[in-house]
Amino acid sequence: MTVSRRRILALSLLPLVAAAIAVSIARADDKVVEERLDASHVKVGQRYTWTLAAGNRSTWEVVSKTDDAVTYRIQLVVAGKELAASSETHAFPLVRKLAADDRRPRKVRDEEFTVSGIRFPCAVTEIETGGTVVRTWRSLRFPETIKVEMGKDVTAELVEVQDPR
Repeated sequence: MTVSRRRILALSLLPLVAAAIAVSIARADDKVVEERLDASHVKVGQRYTWTLAAGNRSTWEVVSKTDDAVTYRIQLVVAGKELAASSETHAFPLVRKLAADDRRPRKVRDEEFTVSGIRFPCAVTEIETGGTVVRTWRSLRFPETIKVEMGKDVTAELVEVQDPR
């Protein structure tokens, strides 16, 4: 994989990376809380599109859905050009375990986004990493990460959900 393809893959996974930053990994000795995401609105064939930094775009196409996960493919547009589609799929777990401690990012407010008629009630959290404040809008609805800001820059924002064609 070339450096540019690695960078592109990193951009396409930015919503997941932001979620990883926003959620502490549970240790065996921590009290654990289980969270389940609501995927009742998800349909096979739906497409979730985020605008990314530098005018790039990432679209996830849902290829399957179970009670435990949503599987999708990523299509990227970088520098105005659509990259060749990959047949590789990614699984997004709908159930996760969180450490019930105060190491998680600090919740600063609640905010609601509506994207293509779907309501996403979000908790806005902040964490400082490398001297930069990262704000993440997380919902308990799939796909969870709705918006990410690093400093004053919006690095990812869900802008459209298209129903299957």
